[in-house]
Amino acid sequence: MQQPAEPVPVSDAWQEAQADPPGEVALPAAPPPAPGHPIATVDGEPIDRDRLVRLLLAGRGSDLLEQLIVLELARGRAQAAGLTVTGGEVQADYDEALGSLLNQLPAADETALDRDAGQRLLDRVLAGRRISHEEYRLGLLRNAYLRKLALARMQVGEQELREEFARAYGDRVRVRHIQLAPTADIDRVQRALQAGADFADLAREYSANTITAPSGGLLQPFSRDDPDVPALLREAAFRLDTGEVSNPIRVDNWHHIIRLEERLPASDVAFDEVRGELRERLLARRLPVEMERISAQLFEQARVEIFDPALKAEFFKRHPELRRSPR
Repeated sequence: MQQPAEPVPVSDAWQEAQADPPGEVALPAAPPPAPGHPIATVDGEPIDRDRLVRLLLAGRGSDLLEQLIVLELARGRAQAAGLTVTGGEVQADYDEALGSLLNQLPAADETALDRDAGQRLLDRVLAGRRISHEEYRLGLLRNAYLRKLALARMQVGEQELREEFARAYGDRVRVRHIQLAPTADIDRVQRALQAGADFADLAREYSANTITAPSGGLLQPFSRDDPDVPALLREAAFRLDTGEVSNPIRVDNWHHIIRLEERLPASDVAFDEVRGELRERLLARRLPVEMERISAQLFEQARVEIFDPALKAEFFKRHPELRRSPR
């Protein structure tokens, strides 16, 4: 029997080791080069180190250089602002990533849900993506600096907290939706619904939204004023009775058919009791967007000078806007 899927956040629906010592975190030092020595031999024939390095630079050099550029610029901005990233913070991010992977495992065998299981799963994920642990930790470190910069910039006002309170504790609805292009699928889905077909099954089969379709179109609850949900869909959802299905609703270039699963009455919790929680929720939702914005800004401002000819040609072919005189 198919396991029930978790509801998808509405913001996604409308479109896919040991700690270092405290203090500044340094990237692992690269091993010293060995000029004149082969890196390996095959049947006694040497494989030249420089040849392998050139191939690696051509294949992955630009990707890694992009990460290092953002890391170094973010580190510099953070230090100038008196912000530091400790080894313990990076380790906490690593542990959180392991926990997220573990949460994806079937819950039947609880004894398997330990750190070693998470580490093995991460090893498989990284191997499948051809990413080394060093590169993975580089990404964690870069994100840790971006997070510090983003949190220092972000402000949460009283009105925003009130809106978040209404979103989290006011009257809410939970719906399923099927997202369709303006094609014959609309008529086909409506006929199937009228014939008694299961809404969730139709969402899995026909919905063009690859994020929500696997969950049968199920969304997390949202309020009447939730800005993450298009206004037309909010209004339609709050007009429906439980179990009722809407007519197709046009939003931009898509049609949506929604079914009201349940109404959730407002909670009696007091605003001041959850003020801190509301602030954390707002920051957590905005943080990835702000981090991405800062990363893009830093990269656009970078002055890059590359000395390896092959890497230089590939990098500036990908990023001609950065081809300018160094400081």
